[in-house]
Amino acid sequence: MARKLYVVEGAKLKCSSGTTLGKLKVTSQEKITIKNRLKATDKDKLLEPPFFGICSCTNKACSPTLKEWKYPSKKVGLGNKSYIMDNSQIECSTGGMVTIEDPNQTLAGTGRENPKLDKKFPELLGEIIFVNGFLSDPQANSEQTLNNAIRDINPDNADDKNYKQGESVNERNRADDDDIFSNSELEELLPEKGRTDKVIQKALKLNSLKTPFSFNNDVEKFWGYWNSISNKFKASDIYGNYFNAYRNDHYINGSHGLGSNAAHRIDHGIALGYRWAEKYWFLMSPEIADKKEGEESHFMQSFSPQYSPITIVAHSHGAAMGAGVAIGVIHYAAKQKWEKIALNIVFLGVHQPQNLTGTQYENFIDDKELYYEVNQNFPQLFAKEEKKGRSFLNNLADLFNRDYNKLNHERGIHEHLSKILGNVDEFKSRAVQFTFANDRGDAVTRDGDIPDINNACNPNSDFSLFCSDYTNPSKYLKPKSLNISNKRTFPTPNKGKIYLSKYIANRRFDFGDINKKSTSKEKEKGLEWGSYLGVTLVWANSFEAYKLLKEQYEIRYNITFHYRGYVTGRINKVNEWLYDHNPFGDGYTEKQKKQKELYKKVTTAYETMLRNYAALQDANLYAHFSPVGLINHKLVLSDFPGDSLGKISILDRIQKAGEQKFYRVEYNKDPVKAAKMTPEQKREKEQKDIEGKLKNRLIDTRIANTDYIENVIKAFIGDDEKIKEKADEFLYHEPDKD
Repeated sequence: MARKLYVVEGAKLKCSSGTTLGKLKVTSQEKITIKNRLKATDKDKLLEPPFFGICSCTNKACSPTLKEWKYPSKKVGLGNKSYIMDNSQIECSTGGMVTIEDPNQTLAGTGRENPKLDKKFPELLGEIIFVNGFLSDPQANSEQTLNNAIRDINPDNADDKNYKQGESVNERNRADDDDIFSNSELEELLPEKGRTDKVIQKALKLNSLKTPFSFNNDVEKFWGYWNSISNKFKASDIYGNYFNAYRNDHYINGSHGLGSNAAHRIDHGIALGYRWAEKYWFLMSPEIADKKEGEESHFMQSFSPQYSPITIVAHSHGAAMGAGVAIGVIHYAAKQKWEKIALNIVFLGVHQPQNLTGTQYENFIDDKELYYEVNQNFPQLFAKEEKKGRSFLNNLADLFNRDYNKLNHERGIHEHLSKILGNVDEFKSRAVQFTFANDRGDAVTRDGDIPDINNACNPNSDFSLFCSDYTNPSKYLKPKSLNISNKRTFPTPNKGKIYLSKYIANRRFDFGDINKKSTSKEKEKGLEWGSYLGVTLVWANSFEAYKLLKEQYEIRYNITFHYRGYVTGRINKVNEWLYDHNPFGDGYTEKQKKQKELYKKVTTAYETMLRNYAALQDANLYAHFSPVGLINHKLVLSDFPGDSLGKISILDRIQKAGEQKFYRVEYNKDPVKAAKMTPEQKREKEQKDIEGKLKNRLIDTRIANTDYIENVIKAFIGDDEKIKEKADEFLYHEPDKD
């Protein structure tokens, strides 16, 4: 439980190298008080003599030279001054670490354990960082939607004069504090006590209109990405409780433009991970934490990596960012001279994990344009829920346009990590991934899972390009990218076949229409609607019907079919009228009339197929977001194969896949017995596991202490422009695709 008291005049400070407590003097401001005591800011570094007594570093009387306060309150402050919190700490140039022993104010809820335990056992206090994917609300993140999806502006190039950040991550300052939402900020906006539905909904402003072109607040933007009505607003707490980081949750913005490449996002994540560790990771140097003099050793060990494990949960675009954040944290620990740290990584809905170039890319684009013929805009907005498709805008976004090659990427997660890390296998050994096999909406097209990382969805992984492969004996129905390995086959009316993985998000549950009249079961499980298999079959049947009519038309009249409609409705009717009323002729011959009638049938069949494809795309995007909103839903995976992981919730499968690798303490497999354990029993179990079985689950920091990663830090963090420019020359930049 995080500490959250403000420090005031006369607070007692403890130095790891001192013999007595020191008292803080507040000289930075004279206005703001708590109970008539001035609140301390990060500018306050003076103490009353005799300071900390005798300094063990010099064996002389203490004469402190304090550096900069770490972990102050970020949002609340006074001008350019931040208030010090009771978990803040500051290093002395002589060698000691100064922490707050008593903030000198007595508000309830300090979150401290019994001080007596600190003298007997170290305290395990993990941190968890959530890295979100693309902030896809077209209204709240309108600048990114306009620039990157429609105007073809490179989202990673901040030098472009037309660059717009929107609500995505800041490319002009890749270590921007505003892209980090800290635990202390969260507690100020969403109080730890009283997180009722009303408090949460008020914080997220669910009952009011969004502010145009932005999110209402950081709770909505960061915390709200992960916590929703579908997981009862408990996702962060569920992860935090499992990874010994309950209510110690932090958030890093991983949203980039849709054309962003994974290598760039990894580098950006390194900078933000390093920045986060500098400001929010309660870490002391090995010399201080391992100090063995008297009773203080346990307190110091509480600030070692073994007792401060880091867990990173990343989704979609944020998967690459999350990998970078992990590397930045590891690199920071290496700089602090720690050889090993405790780290867990969970990748969800992975996006662009591998290279997609050359023949494979060309075949993929050919299939989209020439085989499936989906380089059009055809959203289907008005239909029954399972037939709707709001996200099908391929032509508008030029997703398959070879002039832009937006989906062509030379380095994905796998390739870039292999290039920049000292030991990529060790890094991957700390991770588990979960991505549904039908997570392939066009806007988040990917080419399979990340190689060599434990897979909690499909134990064998899936590296095919399409989630719904289709073939037919007819001569023109032969896709180039067909992959039928480990797929189930479903026949269609005209001798065609659909190939679907066994590991798809097939059952779908909607919480958007839950109301007072809904049954208790519906409120608990959501309203089930249109299975993925059903949506795929409808699309495949319409695809067959269109292709057969098109073949008939082209063979009969020896002409290539060209679609002249733009969107259904008035515009298409105008086109038809102009086509029918040819001012330069005397009407149609009988042959032309028959050709026209067949052309209309082909056009209608094509538009029907596109409408059904739009619904299929929404079903794919549902699979993409399910590992976030439905992590603990008990029925989503109920039609999964009976493999070794079981037909359980997404989080349960993640836990089983990582059972032998995650760095975490399980107090008791029986949650009832675990809840009855005393604080001392829990601390004793923590120490036993950390000094026992968890020793083999640490990661070597040398893997992230490479020249490349050092250049990332130099290029993205610091004020010296010459150093930054020089370092940037050594970083990877995706080749120009024009």
